[in-house]
Amino acid sequence: MPQTPSYLEEVIIPIFKSLAEIIRKKGVKIPTTQTYRPIKGYYRIKIGLTTVGGFSVPGNGDYAIYFTPMKNANPIGDRQLVSDTEELLQLINNQLKAKQQLIT
Repeated sequence: MPQTPSYLEEVIIPIFKSLAEIIRKKGVKIPTTQTYRPIKGYYRIKIGLTTVGGFSVPGNGDYAIYFTPMKNANPIGDRQLVSDTEELLQLINNQLKAKQQLIT
């Protein structure tokens, strides 16, 4: 029987690597499969020390990437489908703008 692919290893971590390349000055820490786990249903995204949102844990065969904005590590809005890195950057920037920490 084929092994189930790792969503964390094959989707989430590569997204973090892309973010880290694009916004180097903001300190995106690339997680590892050994230490990074979802908390309350989200793979949290931190820019520097600020939790800006999280990726929803996939369920029921839906492996699309959804971003949920967060404040104080708690969801503050509806999850939004993310189709590419530019869209994700805009969603993150919206969160940082609300906190006055724009990506430059």
